[in-house]
Amino acid sequence: MPEYIAICPFCASASAEVKRHYSAWRVECAACGGASGVGKVQKDVIAAWNKRVTLLVVEMGKEQKVLDQMT
Repeated sequence: MPEYIAICPFCASASAEVKRHYSAWRVECAACGGASGVGKVQKDVIAAWNKRVTLLVVEMGKEQKVLDQMT
């Protein structure tokens, strides 16, 4: 069973999915094209994607600070 993939942090769509990216993995949103970084371990890429969404939800009203911390 695939691990839970959170909504897209860019457009809030539920259409994000894990895809192969050459010899690595990444999460991509089918709605807006937003994507995670790439990683060798599928589970780690999903965890990073889900963490990004959690940060945006928890820090509502402080979006700029959160975005600065992610880049």
